[in-house]
Amino acid sequence: MNALHYAVLHGWVKVSELLIGAEINLDAVNHQGASPIHLAALHNHDFIIKLLIDAECELDIVDQRRQTALHIAAENGRQVIADMILIAGVNLKLADKHGKTSLEIAARGNHINLVDMIIKADRFYKWEKGLMGTRGTQVDLLRARSRVLTPESKGRSRYSRSKSYKEHGHRMLLNWLSGVITSGENPIKGLYEGLVGIGRRDLAESIRRKANADCSSARKCVVM
Repeated sequence: MNALHYAVLHGWVKVSELLIGAEINLDAVNHQGASPIHLAALHNHDFIIKLLIDAECELDIVDQRRQTALHIAAENGRQVIADMILIAGVNLKLADKHGKTSLEIAARGNHINLVDMIIKADRFYKWEKGLMGTRGTQVDLLRARSRVLTPESKGRSRYSRSKSYKEHGHRMLLNWLSGVITSGENPIKGLYEGLVGIGRRDLAESIRRKANADCSSARKCVVM
């Protein structure tokens, strides 16, 4: 274990930030083959996960159980962490020592939202791969839209805690919207159903009324 392992275990965000800025080995592994991002996923330290991702740690590194950080997030139902990892881009085909992918682990744990996130991410990766062969510059824009970073010295990025949840919510919405558009679904309908599902029928109805009242185009959007 290096100093970053210990900082992550204790959830020390500032210490982790200082160590990363000093260019500590981000991918060092302990006696169980766990790197700092494995420990951050296990202990649900999403602020540190963001620091490690911004510093470009290896996301597909596996521990002794052949698990990546995404496997661990899926196993423990860590939706926020899984979302950050999926947006950064990972290999979804990697299987643990039991032959289970992160998708299969999420399904086994009945983490429905995680299953949906992984499926949509896989769909988006395939779409992005197809786009890369024809319009690479657009792919770069798609990647950039998912990362709200503040570059500083040594090519590193600093994590702004005051804006983190707002930025994460924005990235999460963009990730969902990409999957919806790619699959040809109605985003207004999906948003309506999602708001109802979390008990915000008031917002859902407000969106429905605004959508149905929009007469600016020849095709009127009818949600219900």
